[in-house]
Amino acid sequence: MREQRCKVTAAERAVAAQGRPATVVDVAVERDMTEWMVEEAADTFERIETL
Repeated sequence: MREQRCKVTAAERAVAAQGRPATVVDVAVERDMTEWMVEEAADTFERIETL
């Protein structure tokens, strides 16, 4: 799961560098992932952070 979160973070940065807000759809397209996978990686990361 950490690997997916790293991919999501890198995609968010790449989209932001293009001057666009990083939406779930943009991140999914950038990394060839499904929207569900992007959301799951973000949710898991948030749960770990709060522990």
